[in-house]
Amino acid sequence: DVGATQINEEMKKAAVLALASIAENEASDIVMAAYGEDNLVFGPNYIIPKPFDPRLIFEIAPAVARAAMESGVQPDQSRTSAPIAKSSPPSSTSRASS
Repeated sequence: DVGATQINEEMKKAAVLALASIAENEASDIVMAAYGEDNLVFGPNYIIPKPFDPRLIFEIAPAVARAAMESGVQPDQSRTSAPIAKSSPPSSTSRASS
């Protein structure tokens, strides 16, 4: 979550292109097993990925986040203090002040 305050055309296009890329590639064995399918390949009977395909999370969200940052959508500073690329986990030595 980059904290974008709006959804622009670049973000929509990034989502569509990522979704199309996923649909054009064969689904994983995990997805096929979950849906009881032997073969899920792009075509008349499979034009969008299955809802629980893990690639939806790992490919679409980052593509939209990149488009938001590249297109200049300003982050909502109350939701995030730094862009995703610069964030890091808290140090194990840091302590909360009393």
